[in-house]
Amino acid sequence: KNFKGDEEKDRPAITAFGTSLGRMLVKATPDFVPLEGLEAEGLRRSFLSRKPFISLIDLLAFLWGIGVPVIPLRVFPLVAKRMCAMAVRVRGRYAILLAQDSQYPANIAFHLAHEIGHIALGHVGENSALIDMEDTNEARDAKDDEEIAADRFALHLLTGSPDFTVGKAGEGH
Repeated sequence: KNFKGDEEKDRPAITAFGTSLGRMLVKATPDFVPLEGLEAEGLRRSFLSRKPFISLIDLLAFLWGIGVPVIPLRVFPLVAKRMCAMAVRVRGRYAILLAQDSQYPANIAFHLAHEIGHIALGHVGENSALIDMEDTNEARDAKDDEEIAADRFALHLLTGSPDFTVGKAGEGH
């Protein structure tokens, strides 16, 4: 989605890399609970039954606990291609690869929740990888229905509203 590299050369290589890494990760995680059909509101209620907010750590613990491994990537070619995250499906199992750095856990939590959305909404095909690229203004305007749905899932999960927006209050500069 919104790939910025060489479509014919780079995307297949990144997809093959992600699928191979995902295959190794799911072999290393024995238990698995399916996420397909999971609704953001139900998952949100489950998280909030224990504490008043959902953190990045909560999302990571949940995913690892149900057998969906999540790892950060620090591989130069992937960063150069402006990849943000990738959801991989291998043999009916999932893995999530995060490639974007941020000083703010909330930013990474959104990207992780977005990938959960892709999985829950059935966007990731068997033995494939769905690559999400860095969010740029140009990419935001060109989002397809699946990207919009995954964004809405993430917003609903994290904020309680799929239409959550941030706006300026007062007379800031």
